[in-house]
Amino acid sequence: MNAFSFTRASGVLLHISSLPGPFGCGDFGDIAYMWIDSLAKAKQKYWQILPLNPTDTATQSSPYSSSSAFAGNPLFISPIHLYKEGLLEKNPIFSDDTIYNNTVLYDDALKIRMPILYEAAQNFKHKGKHLHSAFHQFCELQSYWLDDYVLFIHKKEAHTYKPWWQWQKTNETIDKWDKEYIIQFLFYHQWQQLHAYAQSKGIAIIGDIPIYVSHDSADVWSHQSLFDLTKKGIPKHIAGVPPDYFSSTGQSWGNPLYLWKKEQKAVFNWWIKRIQYMLSLYDSIRIDHFRGFASYWAIPYSAKTAIHGKWKKGPGIQLFDAIKNAVPYASIFAEDLGTIDQDVKDLLYKSGAPGMNILQFAFGDDIGIHPYAPHNIEEYSIVYTGTHDNNTTNGWFTSELSKEQQALIRKYCLCDFEEKDAHKHVNRLALSCKAKLAIIPLQDILGLYSDARMNTPGTIKGNWQWRAQLSDINYDALKDLHELTLLFGR
Repeated sequence: MNAFSFTRASGVLLHISSLPGPFGCGDFGDIAYMWIDSLAKAKQKYWQILPLNPTDTATQSSPYSSSSAFAGNPLFISPIHLYKEGLLEKNPIFSDDTIYNNTVLYDDALKIRMPILYEAAQNFKHKGKHLHSAFHQFCELQSYWLDDYVLFIHKKEAHTYKPWWQWQKTNETIDKWDKEYIIQFLFYHQWQQLHAYAQSKGIAIIGDIPIYVSHDSADVWSHQSLFDLTKKGIPKHIAGVPPDYFSSTGQSWGNPLYLWKKEQKAVFNWWIKRIQYMLSLYDSIRIDHFRGFASYWAIPYSAKTAIHGKWKKGPGIQLFDAIKNAVPYASIFAEDLGTIDQDVKDLLYKSGAPGMNILQFAFGDDIGIHPYAPHNIEEYSIVYTGTHDNNTTNGWFTSELSKEQQALIRKYCLCDFEEKDAHKHVNRLALSCKAKLAIIPLQDILGLYSDARMNTPGTIKGNWQWRAQLSDINYDALKDLHELTLLFGR
């Protein structure tokens, strides 16, 4: 099934929001193009990002909790590029007072960016005529999700942002010149320009899609029959995971569960459309929580923790066979972390999707046989030092490991290195192992500590806020990565 290009290669994990620049958060502007240039000069072949869907400050702006599984985050639209397109009267850079702030300021970004976007949307009909043909084509081709999303946003506004199950669903038609249609098109237009530039530089982009969708989303509201809900729209069970490395009580995510068996055809069709659209945005996609397709942890809606959940059978290979038939060259890989049983391993093998290896999980008492240990990593797989859910490597080494564990890593590396250099040696292990693809978070390339961590699962404060500095995305910051890339034939 998988069309993932497996020439030996490497890449960097960095989300759009973490790019430096003005207006409160990173976006698709000139600095993103500068980043692509730096990756290309450092001989990288992949840029991995997190989901691009809209975020909400009510859910701590997590990219894994969105009002839509299809729509794009308006915060990533570059105001400067809107000005260059002729959609703004004045260059907005002169009115911004948050230039190059050290963290993502979501509230500030909303206050600054949304009035700019509304101005551009208002000007679009008369000043964006060079884009009208592409706009109408976008609205027509994406109508299966776009119409519901725009109506959902308007209904939310009309009901003072109460959740959808507190108001009735009605069938209405929104004019195609509505600002929400235009904003989604502008997101798509700018992203496709950036994506095309990356491809011209030999950089493939790996996108990320969560397995589940948010309860209060356009997707669940418009496709209620696909989810395990009561007649009032409340989930009977919710998604999550049992106790694990990150939490002794497990994690309750709050997402409604799919009716995989009862509504198989309809759910499969929805997933196929989702995959098709995502592959129009990215070169490859990583599916988060892949194990949920084999079996998933169903938690009673009223349960206080995830401990009392039960494993239920997922759609298995049938879903991926359906995707293969509809999208023969789909390039997919699996986030196969967590509780991995034989059924997950079997599904991974049958689907043809490569899995992930996380080096931070490898250095325990069982390192000799641990599948993530560098000497055991399989060739047809992807290795990471850590993911967005892990501490940075230096943060992990200095604050999470015992002296004995630190000594084990030094012994493994045949080097008595200082704590501040832990990232260099773990990066080297990742790039030198057999895995065809190595992905390293930018924080680990820079040797940053715990204050640069992207997300701590099970917590609700301080996440998704880390931001790079302008000097971090220049080639000079990637020189060591470049040298190791050449040394290990990536």
